[in-house]
Amino acid sequence: MSKRLRSRLAEIEQQIGALQAQISQLRSEHKKVARELKAITYPILSLPNEITVEIFLHYVDKRPAHGPLRLTWVCRLWREVATSAYRLWTSFDSQQLPFVELLSMWFSRSGGLPLTFSVTLPPATSEHSQQFFQVIGRHSAQWETLNFRSNVPQIPDDMSCIFPRLKRLSFYSPGVSVAPPRPFDTPLLRELQLHFVMSPKDWQKTFPWTQLTTLKILGDVNFHLEFLTHIPTPSLEVLHMETDDWTVDPPDPSTVPSFILPRLHTLNLDTKGSQILAYLTLPALQGLSIYIDGEDTPHSVTDEVMDFITRSGCTLRALRRP
Repeated sequence: MSKRLRSRLAEIEQQIGALQAQISQLRSEHKKVARELKAITYPILSLPNEITVEIFLHYVDKRPAHGPLRLTWVCRLWREVATSAYRLWTSFDSQQLPFVELLSMWFSRSGGLPLTFSVTLPPATSEHSQQFFQVIGRHSAQWETLNFRSNVPQIPDDMSCIFPRLKRLSFYSPGVSVAPPRPFDTPLLRELQLHFVMSPKDWQKTFPWTQLTTLKILGDVNFHLEFLTHIPTPSLEVLHMETDDWTVDPPDPSTVPSFILPRLHTLNLDTKGSQILAYLTLPALQGLSIYIDGEDTPHSVTDEVMDFITRSGCTLRALRRP
């Protein structure tokens, strides 16, 4: 009995020795492979930071909401490069960044550069709305392009209206009547897009209308006529007029003075008809685009366009019918 046990113990010790030798060999090989792996230089990690940033910018351009954040999750080097590259953090959408802390972080990483900012205004009764407006208001001096989306009836008082860098502004609040906010202090504003229900007369002092060069507005023909009557836009060069359904027939063109926009060179009418041409005189016009639905016959539209061109004395270089 004891002889058998001693024999088995010797076998076990022999197997342990063999395994220990194998483990020792594997540990030696592990160190060798680890050294070789450490010596490998990945091409993407060996690029100068300036080139890496340019690659990141192309990536972020396709994914402006979360692009920079995802880059910081890859590795330590990418995080260091991304967080120190201010240009990666100059465009974002608050709908994708709902947390105040995340907004604050995003602003801090932009380094004071001009921002392209799409903001969905939260309801005034939401828990974080006051903090939200305070955070974005503190950085209003950085805004270069600002896109508002809102289902609230007015722009909150928490929002600063001083935008020294702002060049492009849009308000998108379809079907909602929006009360005019305090006058906007925007010395560089040139492009404006308005997509909501408004009374043009009430918005006369809201924007520096006379310095605008590009404008896009939505409404029926009567709204456009009211807008042109009460809002002076002598510097306009590009005008987009979207016309929704109307229930009140527009006035006879012969009873309304023609609206003259002396610098306008491009007019886009995404409309249900081309009646608005009868009220316009555009001597500098070069490009005209008109959407025509089934209610317009080619003959009537041709007559309206020819009358408009004759009255304006313009020389069209491009006439498009989308």
